Amino acid sequence: MDEATASIDHETEKKLQQMINRDFQDATVLTIAHRLGTVLDSDRILVLSDGRVVEFDSPRELVKNTNGVFYELAKEGGYLNKLQ
Repeated sequence: MDEATASIDHETEKKLQQMINRDFQDATVLTIAHRLGTVLDSDRILVLSDGRVVEFDSPRELVKNTNGVFYELAKEGGYLNKLQ
């Protein structure tokens, strides 16, 4: 899904995420997102920078690297408490 939640309100985004988690739990879902909250429940996150893979792991593992790109995004977005 490419920016599936980019132009919807937070309540609709929440419902969409619940549906994805429920109906696609046995499938591989590739999500392209600019909102970090959209991918926090993902099993794995691939972080790109300048077209190159710079990080790939679970969200909880990625935030352990305090020098990482994902950590900085989570910090800026106020998501660290949810992930630690």
